[in-house]
Amino acid sequence: MKQHLLAAGIALASASGMAQAALSDGLPYNVSVDAKGYLIDGQYKLLRGGTVQWFRIPQSEWRDRLQRFKAAGFNTVDLYVAWNAVEPRNNQFNFGNLRAFVQLCKDMGLYVYLRPGPYITNEMDGGGIPGWLTAMSTKKDIAADGKPNIRTADPDYLNYAGRYLRRLHAEIRDYFADRGGPVILYALENEYNWFQPFHEADKLFGYEGGPERGLWQTYNPNAYFSALRDIVRNDGITIPLTTCPGDGKASATGDTTGVIPVPNIYNGLGGDLPERTAIDLLNDMHNPANHGGAYVNMPSGTTETDRDPVKIKRLLMGGLDAAFAFNAVGMMTPGYRNAIVLNTRSVNNAFDFSSINNIMNGFVSPQIAYFHGVVDYYGPISPSGILRPSFHGFRRDNLFFDSVEPYFAPAGTATSAGYSIANASLGSVENNVKVNYWLQGAQGVRFLSVVNQSGSAQTVGLNGITLNGQSFPKYVPMTVPVNPDAPPSQFGASNNDNALILVQDLPIANAGKLAWTTSELLTLRDYNGDALLIVHGAANAQGELVLDGLGAGAQILARDSGVNIAEFANGKLAVTYTHIPHLELVVQAAGGRKVRVVVTTDDEAGRFWFPKANGQDLVVAGPDYLNEAATVSSYSFSSGAEYDATARPLFVMSPRRMQIAGLPLQFAWDAATQSATYSKPTSIPALTPLPSLMSGKAASDMGEANPSYDNSAWTQWTGQPQSLESKGIYTGHAWYRAEINFDHAPYWYEDASLYVEHASDIVGIYVNGTYLSTQLPLGTELDSDSWNGNYQFPSLKPYLKAGKNVIAFRTEIWGHGSFMFPRGTLAATNMKMPGLGFDSVKGLFGTARIGGNDLTNWSVRADLGGERTGLMNAGYNDSGWASYSLPMTLAKGEVRWYRTKFDASQLPSALNQYAPLSLRFNGERVKATVWLNGQLVGRWMSGDGWIGRGFWGRAIRDMWMNTDPDYFPISRAGLNPAGTPNTIAVAFEDVSGGSDAAGKVSEVALAYSPEIRGQLNGQTVLLPQPRGKMQLTLDFLE
Repeated sequence: MKQHLLAAGIALASASGMAQAALSDGLPYNVSVDAKGYLIDGQYKLLRGGTVQWFRIPQSEWRDRLQRFKAAGFNTVDLYVAWNAVEPRNNQFNFGNLRAFVQLCKDMGLYVYLRPGPYITNEMDGGGIPGWLTAMSTKKDIAADGKPNIRTADPDYLNYAGRYLRRLHAEIRDYFADRGGPVILYALENEYNWFQPFHEADKLFGYEGGPERGLWQTYNPNAYFSALRDIVRNDGITIPLTTCPGDGKASATGDTTGVIPVPNIYNGLGGDLPERTAIDLLNDMHNPANHGGAYVNMPSGTTETDRDPVKIKRLLMGGLDAAFAFNAVGMMTPGYRNAIVLNTRSVNNAFDFSSINNIMNGFVSPQIAYFHGVVDYYGPISPSGILRPSFHGFRRDNLFFDSVEPYFAPAGTATSAGYSIANASLGSVENNVKVNYWLQGAQGVRFLSVVNQSGSAQTVGLNGITLNGQSFPKYVPMTVPVNPDAPPSQFGASNNDNALILVQDLPIANAGKLAWTTSELLTLRDYNGDALLIVHGAANAQGELVLDGLGAGAQILARDSGVNIAEFANGKLAVTYTHIPHLELVVQAAGGRKVRVVVTTDDEAGRFWFPKANGQDLVVAGPDYLNEAATVSSYSFSSGAEYDATARPLFVMSPRRMQIAGLPLQFAWDAATQSATYSKPTSIPALTPLPSLMSGKAASDMGEANPSYDNSAWTQWTGQPQSLESKGIYTGHAWYRAEINFDHAPYWYEDASLYVEHASDIVGIYVNGTYLSTQLPLGTELDSDSWNGNYQFPSLKPYLKAGKNVIAFRTEIWGHGSFMFPRGTLAATNMKMPGLGFDSVKGLFGTARIGGNDLTNWSVRADLGGERTGLMNAGYNDSGWASYSLPMTLAKGEVRWYRTKFDASQLPSALNQYAPLSLRFNGERVKATVWLNGQLVGRWMSGDGWIGRGFWGRAIRDMWMNTDPDYFPISRAGLNPAGTPNTIAVAFEDVSGGSDAAGKVSEVALAYSPEIRGQLNGQTVLLPQPRGKMQLTLDFLE
């Protein structure tokens, strides 16, 4: 039985709840900045959020992901707009459903940090720059010559970039803050500081008959950013402008006035020293002797950092005013949204492009990664919407920041002066010295950081923490745990570092103040006129809490037996306790206001929810997730909840007597505490077998490789091969054909090697209908007779003949998501760089020959043949196809389509479990393009090493990825209703080398999505971890 100790004696009080600025009323509001922070209608706002990419998440999943994002406590969506997604062809704009997404953000009360580039990086083809623009671009000069010099103040480039930005403004103008919309910040460009060393490195490479970039061309960021700023401002956009330097510093803009530097902060670039980096950044910005004084009245933040609640907490403690977790929400990435990324040989210099030397050293053995159909950096919300451990860490911290925002948001930078902790293992590690920081908040509130980077739990004894001569804890020792749920880092190793923020002298309206606590504060909020104060700490560790200014005559109305009174006199109440779920204390201040204190554990704290019913506040603790879309009547509250298999209490506070039918009761509703405790469900339905996809229909699609194929309708020209972009092909597959006549078949001593100067991204080669190999030269050469074995492929000689010869190339654009790497050949060497920079074109281009004979008769056409005839569409009539059961062995070089179906009625019920689904593929020497109901789901590569063929570096399928590249999450909400089949269509392609066996498809399957890290046979692997679902219904009994 939960024992309450009743007494008369003292009082607490109120919660300070800072509500999100109302967006639903549609009224204009003001967004401004000063050196202290970001202001919404004059109130400082601590901006916290992360990336949610509307064009990489199916619309059927938007509401769910934004609900979960908001449930994590975030208040701002970091929203990219990719130029190439909305202007795929020159002056042909299609913003699709962008407005619908921004409207949904507004409806949910979420602010938007708009990031339209023009260049965005983001593992996007071209970094978002459209292919049609790169096809006409040059790096040779900056002149009004019709050839845009991308990412410079070149007038031609600015003409196109300005047109794009103005069209974007027109599309969503009514969603900016001054029109009552959610858009409060606007970012120009991205990581431009890295452009400078590449700008100079370009001059060392020969390309198209000279240096790739003009030798006398100067790097001028001020001119570029001033031009972008003026484009935006002259079009009537009034919200603050930012940019995102890549190096954790106030760099990149050339100190352009009116543009706030809000940099990336990753490990190696300041992220491993969060407080120090924040302090140094703000001190640098606010020093009038630096940057020409451009930033003295500006706040800052981090536009991108790891998806680590502890790191973000520490950055904000250092004094940053905003923090955004890059790719906080994983993405299914339907369509041609994936890309190839080039990484340097070492994590240590993977993104240190501060010098040409670093650039060149990194390419001794570069690594190439093919992003498949998923972008997932192990954020708190997985691509399928599964909540990962960091979700509850973010929710826990964000509830705290919401509560203290009026005091925390306007604070300056942290300091170590006057602050010490009597444990040498605690503190932020800086140059092998432990440093402890604190922050002076508004109205006398103080925030004390306690950082544990020791790798084990630490204890602070009595009076072990001292700030300006005042010491605590006074009554019981304090435990500082490690972080058991540290997410993996994008760059560098993960760790279990932890950080607590302790609060001193926090006002409680009409009930004195929280003088201090050795627990962390979860929330201080209004609860039906009372103050609700919830604190948390390591399970079974001791804690203390001191309330002061309660006034004479304050009373303790209820106290659990685990809450011990250490001191109670002169309007001051000190209590000690052990952190367990959930201890309660109810105090009434002399002025009459009640303060309700709840003590819980770190693990439980992120599972507190605060719904409303009939205008009254409720508290629910225990579920992993509680849907805000509740059904409320005068007699009940009902909401969808998700839960894990852990046995934890289901704790409810309600001002009305209530019960939950069907759940075991631990403690009945109590009038004094207004709480009841039940046992939450722990049983999750078993995962049931899914319908088989191993049988279907198949048909070959190989006409284009046949010499007799009619290509008269293709685009044709004479001369050298030309890039796909130059022919208006920007995504997916394309076929090239070259024709050459010989007066005789080559003799044994004649050179019949095939050479193409540049080829990208994936190229299958056929000679007179015979398949030779698939190569992945990535902008370097095709060379069958290369000295480098990675480039070699079988000789053409056996297949050439007298008369007409047809060389066919099956190509595929995978996309170039790398930074600004040079193209061409390094001066005075034969080293050719991979053409993976944002402006590198694809397909075949440059010199092409067989032996000493130039290939000059060319034609090209977009798409596989089956794509042009609609084989991927659900309504396609495949009745004439042969039935087929997997496994499937392809012919050498074959493209073979496979179609199969399933019905939603065959899937397990989604009413009692949350178990997202994926398509899974397995095979060897094969790749695939995958459609579901006519929508491109993604592109798959088998993982048997063939992707390293044709290039001198190393290649992998999963750089920075945290999902299995053989799995493609699908939107269950987007499936056809039961009774209407769902059609899966797959174009499989053999990609075997010359001497390899042909490709084999072993499996096409529906599977449960493995998106949570877990242990299996002593190894950390990705596992499906479904959650139970229930309808949580509170029945009010009075």
